[in-house]
Amino acid sequence: MSHIVSIGFSSKDTLLGKVVRYLTSSPINHVFLVYESAEWGGEWVAQANQDGVHKIPIERALKSSQYVEQYECLKSLSSGMREMAKYIGCKYDWKGVVWGIFCLAVLKFLGIKISKRHHSFSRMFCSEFIAEILKRAQVPETGSWETSLISPSDLRMFVMTSRLFRKK
Repeated sequence: MSHIVSIGFSSKDTLLGKVVRYLTSSPINHVFLVYESAEWGGEWVAQANQDGVHKIPIERALKSSQYVEQYECLKSLSSGMREMAKYIGCKYDWKGVVWGIFCLAVLKFLGIKISKRHHSFSRMFCSEFIAEILKRAQVPETGSWETSLISPSDLRMFVMTSRLFRKK
């Protein structure tokens, strides 16, 4: 079984998805991790969404997604995945999402970047969860990240421009 891990990006036609895409001027509003599971078979997704932080088969994760792209990571993310495994089962961070949307709106409409973070390790949102995995796996250029301030669009730009990722 392969140890290849990919970062996936998608969009769903929900109100939250539309707001995030509008504020970030991006075709995506969700980010997730894709990996092979020898135990369960096939590709699985680790993600944070309204159901919390969890793992599900990729077919279920992508059901009703309008736009999907994946980037293979050429560096092992195992250490970051192991460290973040303890957060599987945590609840979704709705306060963090609302704060993030507020920060994005202030940036888009007023041109002011808010760097005060909202952070709760008992709850997570999608881009925070994936950014923490990358940071804890010591992917270059992630060491100074304030992961609670990173949007799905920020992660997409990072992997698109990094030599450590290759589009699938």
